[in-house]
Amino acid sequence: MYPTVSDCWNSFHQSRAITFYAESVAQIDDDTYEKMWDQAVKYSRKTYYVTETDADGVPVAGSASFAYTVSVDKTSVTLSGDHSEEAAVITNARTEPPGEPVIPENPDTPPTQNSVRTGDETPLGLYLGIFAGSAVMLVVLLVFFVRRRRKTR
Repeated sequence: MYPTVSDCWNSFHQSRAITFYAESVAQIDDDTYEKMWDQAVKYSRKTYYVTETDADGVPVAGSASFAYTVSVDKTSVTLSGDHSEEAAVITNARTEPPGEPVIPENPDTPPTQNSVRTGDETPLGLYLGIFAGSAVMLVVLLVFFVRRRRKTR
């Protein structure tokens, strides 16, 4: 019931907002419209600078702790309303050979694995309780109707 009601409510308000917007735009004269359009195009033009960073957002190119050489084919890209896609290629090349592999202390013991963390924290107990309660109610109703039917015969 909730999704249906909220969908109707949102549709009603969205259609009112669209109608208000369309009426407002229709009242704007052509010169003002062109000025507003030019401002919007200028505002939407964005330049992004491309580099590879560590987890803290610090560029890693040239960093002594970073074991790769970073090369970028474009150091910046500019996006605008009519040009909304751009590609930049970042290439990492290993600058030093990998070190010796780490040998575990107890090689016969398989590594312990934790379960996969999906980020889903849904409380299953609540839903299982609702399911169990529904199942009990169905059994009670079934027994009630079967007994009632036997008495009427």
